[in-house]
Amino acid sequence: MNDSLTVSRATRFRVALGLSLLGLLMPVLEANADVGRALIPLLVGADAHSQQFREAVQRINDGDVVEGLRRLQGLNEEIWGLNPLMESYRSDSWLQTIPISDRIGDYLRALSEDHQKIYIAEFQTRALSILDRALKNRDPRMLFKVARLYPVMDFCRETLIRSGELFFENDESAAALKAWDLAGDPELGEVSNELRASLNRWMALAAIRSGQSSLADSLAKYLDGDVSLPGSTADQTRSEIEAVPLPFEEGRIAWKTSAYSRHVYSESRSRMSYMMGSPNSILSPAFSEDTLAVATSAKLLRYDLKTGKLISDYNLRPGDATFEESDPQIRLWAVEQDSYALASYVARASRRENYLGYDIQVALPWRGIKCWNTEIDNGRLLWDSAHRSVTDEQLRTTSFNTRPILRDGRVYALGWRKSGYIDVSLWCLDAETGEPVWVQPIVGNQVDLTMFGEPSREPILGSLLLDGDVIYCCSNLGAIAAVRIWDGKVLWVSEYEQIAPRKRNRRYNNRYRSQVWKPNPMILNEGRLFVTPLDSSDLYCLSAKDGGLLTKISNDEGALGPHMLGIAGNRLVLAGDLLTTILVNDPGREELWRQNIVRNPSASRPALVNDGILYLNDDDGVLYQQQFRQGRQAKPVASTRRVRRDRSGWGDTLNGGETESGGRVDVCGDRILITQVERSTCIQGVDKSKDE
Repeated sequence: MNDSLTVSRATRFRVALGLSLLGLLMPVLEANADVGRALIPLLVGADAHSQQFREAVQRINDGDVVEGLRRLQGLNEEIWGLNPLMESYRSDSWLQTIPISDRIGDYLRALSEDHQKIYIAEFQTRALSILDRALKNRDPRMLFKVARLYPVMDFCRETLIRSGELFFENDESAAALKAWDLAGDPELGEVSNELRASLNRWMALAAIRSGQSSLADSLAKYLDGDVSLPGSTADQTRSEIEAVPLPFEEGRIAWKTSAYSRHVYSESRSRMSYMMGSPNSILSPAFSEDTLAVATSAKLLRYDLKTGKLISDYNLRPGDATFEESDPQIRLWAVEQDSYALASYVARASRRENYLGYDIQVALPWRGIKCWNTEIDNGRLLWDSAHRSVTDEQLRTTSFNTRPILRDGRVYALGWRKSGYIDVSLWCLDAETGEPVWVQPIVGNQVDLTMFGEPSREPILGSLLLDGDVIYCCSNLGAIAAVRIWDGKVLWVSEYEQIAPRKRNRRYNNRYRSQVWKPNPMILNEGRLFVTPLDSSDLYCLSAKDGGLLTKISNDEGALGPHMLGIAGNRLVLAGDLLTTILVNDPGREELWRQNIVRNPSASRPALVNDGILYLNDDDGVLYQQQFRQGRQAKPVASTRRVRRDRSGWGDTLNGGETESGGRVDVCGDRILITQVERSTCIQGVDKSKDE
């Protein structure tokens, strides 16, 4: 009897101990949740098509080749252009998906010779009929579609070449480049030297026209002698992540803009605009050859780069005058290229409501895009994505809070809409009219919620990167994607592990995820894509070709710093309290990292130069250069405070003696520009001969 009682007590003790350990592990289990939630809407919607693909392949493997090929080809034609996704790889921290149509194409090209003969006999008549119609209509997209829908037909190479020619005639250079690149695939048969030279020559011309300088340089030897490369084909979207020469070693303030205070919220102007947020917030200005454009809460301000004088101020109203910016990561951006200028504004916002201190709903803004032509009437408004006259309801109700990319008359923008999930889509808009060219869903996920199931914060979408004919986007909602720009086709979508949104002991009050990164651009180098999502504590290095994870670097403690600046030589540069450089082609080897201490860095985003970084000191407001080499002391470049001019004690009225903090530092030609929430500052080199 005593033995059974002892066993019973021991069993109860083990159960209690197990429950206690489980309770201790619950926060850990919550924080390290497996991936798979962000892509649920897209994968569930494509589940039927995935099942059809598997059943068709199984029929072929079971010997029913004709019926299996018929089902496979029928599915391929049904889903063409819809881009349903299926899993290609899954682990606890990474999920990789690709379009089902790509899987079908790969499977058909890998068919045995006997099965290919059956396929050709079954579908050749239909394929030739579609091909004849496409040739008659001179439709390059239909020709491209025929070549990809029937990938084992003997006319594929000639069809792709003809498609590229028509794309080139229609000034769609990126599409022509892709068609000619596919035409040179060895899987379509042996490529003669003469054809290879012709394809390379055509691709070089298309690369020049589309502004792909690196590809044009590599193919320049195939061009005729009378064809020369343009003097500058630099990609404007890549200039921010490449190290530039330090324009001078000693500088002084050339000019400061007037304060933005009259263009932001105040009690006397409460109906004009809304509050700006933290003074350490980072704006996203736009630079052109002659102008600096800064978006405030009320106006888009354009300044002369030489003098700092205000050239024009474009009205961002009507907006929601009652909204007050409370998030320190405010989404005020500007884009200017050629004759177009774009900016974001709050078109409408929900009102904050709470019950006994718990939020029912928060002040959630919806941000629209306005576009002006700067060469007509000193700035004519062309379109407003959130205006009530916009007939496309999906576009009108989409919030664009990340900086878009403007290229060749097209605007590529990442936006979100609220449904059961936060649905994130990539939009391609016509820069002249604002009409949608295509829209592609990227991810459907949920942000942190209030106790009543409403979003507790605005979704902070990530950055865009355009390289060739592919645009990469980071949603900051669990997914990274690559999309082809000329037709909106998804190339891949990968899901990463997110930070847990809240702790169990503060279920309703802890509304925000911990955040170790600042908003950073994506960086592409030799096929490696570096991304720092705001909803993750990791730096991801993935394959730009298929979205596969190559390396993951943890930044849980923030030791790497919040800013990923770009590439200097063969190293990736990150900055914060430490300046860290990581070998680009082997980022996971920590023993090859180099680190240097940064003294008193402000919250501003530093600028990347060849020998180091330029950063603002938080104590004295001096702009310093910190070199990459370990042990080197920071060297002062310029002070952002005016020196008192006489003994009377009168300071500079433009600055009032205050110390600059926050904002961002940019090198623009022979100038250094510091853009902040309150004003912008230009620093130029000191002419020592005149001083002497």
